[in-house]
Amino acid sequence: MLAVLLCFGLSFGLGLRPQTSNLVDSKGKKQGPWVLRFENGSKKSEGLFKDGRQVGRWVYFTEQGKLKSEMEFLVDTSFTNAKFYHPNGKVAGEGMYKNKKRHGRWFFYDTDGNLISEERYLKGLLNDTIKQFHFNGKLYEKWVYNQGLREGLWEQYFDSGTLKARGVYKNNNMQGHIAFFHSNGRLALSGFYENDLRHGTFTYYHEDGKVRVVLRYIHGELHPADRSKVQIPETKEYVPEEYLKEQFRQKGYSDY
Repeated sequence: MLAVLLCFGLSFGLGLRPQTSNLVDSKGKKQGPWVLRFENGSKKSEGLFKDGRQVGRWVYFTEQGKLKSEMEFLVDTSFTNAKFYHPNGKVAGEGMYKNKKRHGRWFFYDTDGNLISEERYLKGLLNDTIKQFHFNGKLYEKWVYNQGLREGLWEQYFDSGTLKARGVYKNNNMQGHIAFFHSNGRLALSGFYENDLRHGTFTYYHEDGKVRVVLRYIHGELHPADRSKVQIPETKEYVPEEYLKEQFRQKGYSDY
């Protein structure tokens, strides 16, 4: 008996203590502080469990030990506040989840902390007005979504704030009249889309307002009689410029 007591006392003296984290109760539910690790031993995430559910503030890391995201699990609700980070520590995005799906207003930023876009979600789908911004902070593009589909007015702007383009979407397709403008405000192009395809007459204008060329389209195909005219780029004008597409790609991290 004395030997047992001595061994117990020695173990206690050496600092061996009962486990205080990563606990599971008699019902198999996680409780209290938890720390999860990558295979290399670095910390992956840490936070609290209550009756098998994450609660309060959770912090997530990359395998290199950099802060990846923070989640605040609101007790007894399906809502979670979220914040994601770029590798340089700047905030990349922030918003709320409901049942692990994006919900409400979300904001996304580039690696310098500049606002890239402001988006609204409903049950994980884009919904309502979506805005994207130039590097100088001015509005670049504005869409309207309805349950994940583009529906309604679309506008695009120069970095000066002047209107660059305007059109309408129906059921996720460009539909009806579309107009593009030069930076001086004069009309640059006027035409019509039918189910996301050019259809009808497209008129291009010089910056002084004079007609540059008129082209006719039939369900997306250039009319044979107009193929010998001045070549006009036939890519969709409403695709963002390359530098903006690169900027928007910076928010391409994974949820959760």
